[in-house]
Amino acid sequence: MARHADIWHSFPDPETLTRKLGILAEHCAAEGRDLAEIEISVENRHGDEAKADALRELGATLFTVGVSGPEYPLDAVKRRRQQLTASVVVMPRPIRIGVQIAPQHASYPVLRDAVRRMEDLGVDLVMGWDHFFPLTGDPEGAHFEAFTVLAAIAEQTSRVEFGPLVAATPFRNPDLVADMARTIDHISAHDTGTGRFILGLGAGWNERDFAEYGYDFGTVGSRMTTLERAVPRIRTRLGRLNPAPTRRIPVLIGGGGERRTLRVVAEHADIWHAFGDVDTLAHKIAVLEEHCRAVGRDPREIEYSTGTSVRGLGVGDAATAERFVELGFTTFVAAITPPELDDTALRALLRWRDERGA
Repeated sequence: MARHADIWHSFPDPETLTRKLGILAEHCAAEGRDLAEIEISVENRHGDEAKADALRELGATLFTVGVSGPEYPLDAVKRRRQQLTASVVVMPRPIRIGVQIAPQHASYPVLRDAVRRMEDLGVDLVMGWDHFFPLTGDPEGAHFEAFTVLAAIAEQTSRVEFGPLVAATPFRNPDLVADMARTIDHISAHDTGTGRFILGLGAGWNERDFAEYGYDFGTVGSRMTTLERAVPRIRTRLGRLNPAPTRRIPVLIGGGGERRTLRVVAEHADIWHAFGDVDTLAHKIAVLEEHCRAVGRDPREIEYSTGTSVRGLGVGDAATAERFVELGFTTFVAAITPPELDDTALRALLRWRDERGA
């Protein structure tokens, strides 16, 4: 905590917070760090103003309230978020528009030039994927591996964040993934000192990738177990590497499985990416918030992301994006693929972002 945290979240009464702050101050002193650098976040489960005032006097600046319930329809999710926003200090996130460029059916120069055009166009994120064969068109068509392409994107771009959407954890040793992510993070920093890499992780689903490259496809359950074990191991290795990453590399978790995937999101994700219509994702948010409550985490710490895929998943028009914003989604990723690289929908989202922020 004293060594790495920017924000510390706890559930104390004022007396307990006083004691814990004393201990944390000692740890900070041992690490040569000022306690004031750490933002103090506390749970105020019932919105008790007197308790909030006492905690505020001790240095707490971010307050969350606990909520509970079974399954919530869209209107209930909106009301719930409005109630939270009325009681909690929340730093609003900007709307971000990303593009997923499928590394298929094209030469590398075509992909490189597409990345350059997307950054010039004004996207906020450029994402790839982690497969070994095309997902659309000729299944034997041209295709490139994820992380080597991402390392090239790190060098050629200067502004956008980027990463895999998402990397399949069964394909690689988790400690190696951490080292690869750290290295790409440093490449992307250039001379600024701050990298731009996002580490997207998932369980993997395309059986051909597993079979032809010699990985055990197993079951959905066994692949989920691999994801659950990999994420904390990656975080641990990132904390041990020398040199360390230039920043806390954001971990994106992709998927909407309600029992296990969303639990991993609640425990570890900085960004959650899922596909679905408004009602489906409203329900997923309700489930995710229950998982967050169970692990003692404020769901607003997680950036919500959705969009489209080249396989026809998701909804990516501006009108629907506005409805997603009401649910708390702020990042929208439109997928394009060679040879067409049709960016019509992406441009519409960019116009919507710019007009909305004007």
